[in-house]
Amino acid sequence: MVSPPRPRQIKMCLTGHIRLYVLIAICMVRLSAVLGGEVPKVFIGNLPERVSTRHFTPATMTIVEDGDSSEYAVLLRRRGASSRMFAKPSYSVKILDARGALLGMRPDDDWILDGMVSDPTRMRNRMAMDVWNEIAPAPWYHEEEPAARYGYEGRIVEMDDGRHRGIYCLSERIDRKLLRLPKTDRTDSVVHGVLFKTSEWKYTTFLPAQGDMPRDTASRWGGWEMVYPKETCLRADAWHALRRFYAIAAESDSALFADSIACYLDIPAFMHYTLLVMLAGAYDNAGKNCYWAFYNIAAGDLKAVVVPWDMDLCFGRQFMAQPMPSDIMPMDRNMLHRRMMRYYPHYSDSLRQCYSRLRQRVFSIGHLDSIAASYISLYQRTGLDSVEQQQWDDRRIPVCISSEQTYIHAWLEKRLRFLDEQLLLSGDSAASRTDTAGKGSWRQTNQALSHSYLATE
Repeated sequence: MVSPPRPRQIKMCLTGHIRLYVLIAICMVRLSAVLGGEVPKVFIGNLPERVSTRHFTPATMTIVEDGDSSEYAVLLRRRGASSRMFAKPSYSVKILDARGALLGMRPDDDWILDGMVSDPTRMRNRMAMDVWNEIAPAPWYHEEEPAARYGYEGRIVEMDDGRHRGIYCLSERIDRKLLRLPKTDRTDSVVHGVLFKTSEWKYTTFLPAQGDMPRDTASRWGGWEMVYPKETCLRADAWHALRRFYAIAAESDSALFADSIACYLDIPAFMHYTLLVMLAGAYDNAGKNCYWAFYNIAAGDLKAVVVPWDMDLCFGRQFMAQPMPSDIMPMDRNMLHRRMMRYYPHYSDSLRQCYSRLRQRVFSIGHLDSIAASYISLYQRTGLDSVEQQQWDDRRIPVCISSEQTYIHAWLEKRLRFLDEQLLLSGDSAASRTDTAGKGSWRQTNQALSHSYLATE
């Protein structure tokens, strides 16, 4: 006699189906964006000539897709760090009158209009996120939160504010809602979900051993920015979670690290994040430009999760669109990666095996070429490449959408050959190279890049 399924089995089955439906929906949105004949248009109305970087300004936003339009009352604020030195603005957008499911993405009231001005192709960040959304593992807490995901979606749009037009990416935010972190219980001040962002090139964002830790009421510390919770009175518990993570990830001895790190780190997410940064040569994302989340510290869930963000400087271009060498190891600066390779049992073998699996399809040159080509052909087919060049070309970072396709392909070919040599060799040589200082041209390149990046801060 067949026994009826247990509730846990039913829950796991339903979770699997929900994740499958979410993945299908995401793929359909992406396919329609790339293959469709038109790019959605975003019209911004009532926008003053100068938009504050600190205070939100009232405006209207109308989105037109396939002849259908939706209008929203919004607040806008200019956003960005180094990108603010350029004329083309990017905006934070808050919808006032509804939570809009904009262009097939998740319903929310908090959005980003990204001008992608740091990238001459206006698509590198989106390309990297497309790859991440294909390889990102399920959140370790997916049974409790089947809708949670580690990657955010974005849609290419043509934005028109009445004075200027251009290519933008309307994208979701990485926030508590995307990651499905439990809300703080404000009735008794209990902190559940915690979210940090590493937003500066600081020594501490590369997770070294660090004795000096933040004050309980601080909103920032050493390049780390507290995103959630925001209330000053609730920050102590959030910083305490980061201190505990640091104690194991950065400051423990080798034996304690090997025994305990799996309880403090989502290892599959960190491994796939590492491989994404390696693939893209994303030197700006080896410590900075990522989010770290703790699901529910009140329940004793202490695992830290890393999520990528802002990957404009990758696939062959670095700061100010300078060529990026193809033989660098960006994660070599990240001390957690170095400790995982050296101390965590079988991690280097698992990393190598994971890379080998991904090389069969997602990390293949054909697949990566197809992602880049889909965006570039979209811009060419709709004439947005010409619009962008006429409106926003800058001698410091010239708009060169079509010509970059050949450059990206050549860079990826060299990059993949280099990574194959580093990660697919037999034995433990890949791990030993990660931990041996001062040898090889790629290590000297890393040091030179470190100095050039830090000089821009």
